[in-house]
Amino acid sequence: HRIGFALDAWDDLLRAAAAAGIPNDILQQSGLIAVSENGKRFDRFRNRLMFPIADALGRIVAFGGRTLGDDSAKYLNSPETALFSKSRVLYGLDLARSAIESESRAIVVEGYTDAVLMHQYGLSNAVATLGTALTDQHVKLLKPLCESIVLCFDGDQAGIKAADRAVEIALRNRVDVRVAALEPGQDPADCLAHSGSNALKSLLQSAEPALEFKWSLTQGEFARGGTAARRTAVQEFLQFVARVSQAGNVDPLEQGLLVDRLSALLHVPAAAVYEMLAGVRAAGHRESASSTRDEQDLSAYDVSTRGVPQDVIVAVEEVFGWLMADGACLGRVDNRVADVFDRCEPWRRLFETLRELPQGFQRKDVIAACDDAAVLELTARASQHIDTRTDAPRGFSVAQDDLVSELDVGRMAALETGLSGADPGSKESDDAFRSFYDMASRQHGPFSPGQRIGATLPNS
Repeated sequence: HRIGFALDAWDDLLRAAAAAGIPNDILQQSGLIAVSENGKRFDRFRNRLMFPIADALGRIVAFGGRTLGDDSAKYLNSPETALFSKSRVLYGLDLARSAIESESRAIVVEGYTDAVLMHQYGLSNAVATLGTALTDQHVKLLKPLCESIVLCFDGDQAGIKAADRAVEIALRNRVDVRVAALEPGQDPADCLAHSGSNALKSLLQSAEPALEFKWSLTQGEFARGGTAARRTAVQEFLQFVARVSQAGNVDPLEQGLLVDRLSALLHVPAAAVYEMLAGVRAAGHRESASSTRDEQDLSAYDVSTRGVPQDVIVAVEEVFGWLMADGACLGRVDNRVADVFDRCEPWRRLFETLRELPQGFQRKDVIAACDDAAVLELTARASQHIDTRTDAPRGFSVAQDDLVSELDVGRMAALETGLSGADPGSKESDDAFRSFYDMASRQHGPFSPGQRIGATLPNS
C-alpha cells in the first residue's frame, strides 16, 4: 500500500521537493502544499500517516493523511483536482481488482486503515470510500468486476446511515448488495484486531441481503417512533421500494413479500399497500418527467449548468478560455457578460478568481488558485475551446460578441412570447417590439428565430 509519513513540520516537503528540483507550482496544483493569506507556502499534510490514493490503473492521483496527533480533522484528503474526485475513486481498487474479479465480490469499507488491515488478513477484495458516501460512480467502477457488493461499514449510527444510502445506490445500479452488520461502535479494523480474520469472514459470509437490511431499519424506526415518525418511516420505505423496483432490481415476488410485511405491520389489507405504492410511483414519475438523466451521472459542473442552452455554455467557456490565456482581456468584459457569470456558481467563482489574481498570471496560476472540482472542470473545458495561435485580444473580442449574440437569441425568444401575449398598440407591446427589433438588428446574417431559438437562459 506504500504507506508513508509526513513529519510534524511546516516545510519538510517544500525543502525535499526543492532539493529534488520539483517546482512549487506542481506541488500546489497537486494539493500537497497550500498558500496562506499572506502568500506563504506550507505543507498541507503534517504529522500524519500518509496513504497514496491511486486510480483503477494504479496511477497516484492524490493522498490521504490520518492524524497522529490531536488534530480535529482525523482524516485529510488532497483537494479535488482535475485528476482527483472523491466520488469517482475507491482506495485500493488497483490492488483489489484481481481478487474482486476472481471472487466476483467486492467488500466496501469506509476507511484507509480498514482496507489495509483487511488486505493484511487475506481479504484482498476490499476497497474503501474516501470520506464520502458510496456513489453511482463508485458502483460503476465495481459493477464490471463482480456480481455482488458487501458493505462493511462502522457499527455506529453514522455507519448505519451510510449503509442505508449505499444500499439504494447499489440496487439502483442493478447490483446485488449485502450489508455486514458490525457491533455498535466497532469498525472492521476493530473486529480484526479483537476477534481475528475468521470472525470477520464469518460476518461477511452471513451479510444481510439489502432488502432485509432496509426492512429491519424500517421496523426499528416504526417501533421507536410516534405517529408522525411511523408515517415518515412507511412513506420512505414505499419510496425506496418504488425507486429500486423501477430500476429493475426488485422482482414481483420480492415486491409481494415486502408488501405483505408492510400490510402486517400496518394492519391493513395488502391491496391498500399496493395502492399506496402506486401513488408513490405516480408522484415519482411526475418528478422525473422534467429530467431524462439522473444528476448522479452528471459532473458537478454539468449539474450547475442544467437548463442553460448548450450554445450559451460553449460561448461562456470560450470567453473564459481567452481570459485565462490573457488576463489583460478582463478589463474588456461587457457588463452583460459579467451578469451572465453570476447565473452559474462555477462561472462566478472562476471570474472572481481571475480578477483576484495578480497581473500577468498564466493558466497554471489559475488552476493553482482553484480547489473546486466543478471550477477545475470549467478551466479544462475553457482551454479546449481556444486556439493559442490566434491573437488573444482578437479571439476574446470575437468570443464575447458570440456570447452576447447567443444571449440576444434567448432574450428574443422571451420577447417573442411577450409580444404574442401583449395588447397590440399598448406601451408594453411597443417596448417589447423595439427591444426585439434592436436585438434582431445586431444578429450576424439573416435573422431566423425558428432555426436558433430554443430553451431560454434562466432569468433572461
